[in-house]
Amino acid sequence: MKKVVEETTDGKGFVTFGEPAKEEKIPTMIENKGIFRYFELLTDLQGTPSYNEVNPTLFYTLFYIVMFGMMFGDIGQGAVLLLLGFVLTRVKRSVIASAEVIRKLGWVLVCSGMSSIFFGFLYGECFLLELEKLGIMKPLLFSPMHKQYEMMAIAIGFGILQMFTGLILGTINKFMEGEKFEAIFGEKGLFGIIYYA
Repeated sequence: MKKVVEETTDGKGFVTFGEPAKEEKIPTMIENKGIFRYFELLTDLQGTPSYNEVNPTLFYTLFYIVMFGMMFGDIGQGAVLLLLGFVLTRVKRSVIASAEVIRKLGWVLVCSGMSSIFFGFLYGECFLLELEKLGIMKPLLFSPMHKQYEMMAIAIGFGILQMFTGLILGTINKFMEGEKFEAIFGEKGLFGIIYYA
C-alpha cells in the first residue's frame, strides 16, 4: 500500500503505520476451532469480542447445548433435529442466507439434537411419550413431569451458573481493558460478584 501511494503521488503522498491507540476500536478476527466455529453465530449476535476481551464462544457453546437438551429432552424429536441438522450441513446453495451460514446452523442443530437425545434418555421420553408407561425403559434420571420441583431447582442452579460465568468474564474483560477500578468496584465487577453471591 505504501509503495502504491508513493508511486501514484510521485512521492508527495505519505503513508505511515503504527499501533492503534487503546481507545480505538479496531476490527477483530476471531478464529474458533472445531465445534466452536459453528456456534460463533451466537457470539456474533452479541457483537464480535475485541482482542482485549475473553472470547465467550466456548461458554455460549457449552451452555447452549446443555440448556437445549434440558429444555427439549426427547429421544424422537432429538433424532429429527439431528437428521435435519445433517441435511443442512450438506447445503451447497441457499436463497435464505449464505450456504456457509446454513451449514453452520446445521451443525448447531446436530449438536442440539444429540443433546436432546441424551436428555431424552435421562427423562425417558420419546415424541412426548413417557417410555416407562409404555414398558420400554425407566428414565435414567427422572421424569420432569413427575419431579417438577427437582427440575426447577436444576434450572435455577443452571441459571445461577450462567449468571456468575457472565459476571466473571465481564470482570476479566475489565481487567484486560485496563479498567481496574471498574473491575473491582463496579456492579459487574468483583464487588458485584460478591454482592450477588
